Amino acid sequence: MKQTPKNTCYYAAYGSNLDPLQMEDRCPDAKMIGIAVLKDYQLLFKGVGRNCHLTIEPKGGGVVPLGVFEISEEDERSLDRYEGYPYYYRKECLRLTLDDGKQIDAFVYIMNQREQWKKGFPSNIYYHGVVRGYEYFGFNIHILEQAYFDSAGIIPDLVRITKIVDGRLISYPVYDGEFKILK
Repeated sequence: MKQTPKNTCYYAAYGSNLDPLQMEDRCPDAKMIGIAVLKDYQLLFKGVGRNCHLTIEPKGGGVVPLGVFEISEEDERSLDRYEGYPYYYRKECLRLTLDDGKQIDAFVYIMNQREQWKKGFPSNIYYHGVVRGYEYFGFNIHILEQAYFDSAGIIPDLVRITKIVDGRLISYPVYDGEFKILK
């Protein structure tokens, strides 16, 4: 059983850090404490070319599901490096209500505004990591597909591959090369 370090804080993830394998690698002290919904925000993929990452932006009526973790100071430093803080992402504190009704203050990374960072496509690897996180937390995949459409104008048509890795059955989506166009 993992012991929680003394100096901890809450972190709310909405992108690739929802993937439990990636989060375990980046933040070995992290403990998942619940889920929350951020209302009146939307997910968008932004960046340069085919190297876009998720961010959140205000949007009336929008919802963004969040995985909430208790993390150590060392975990936070690791996330800062991974997220490109403070250049690529900034941190903001949010008041959240967890699925068990408990209210907490948690920080979230939000992409900074830069002229060269436009809406677009994520890499396959990045997108698949986020899909794994959505599946792990039981989030509605249509929210992520809507973010893809809102950012790139298309929805990826995914095929699932299942294989055994380190004695565990792993299932993940891959592109079959076709895209569904929504009109």
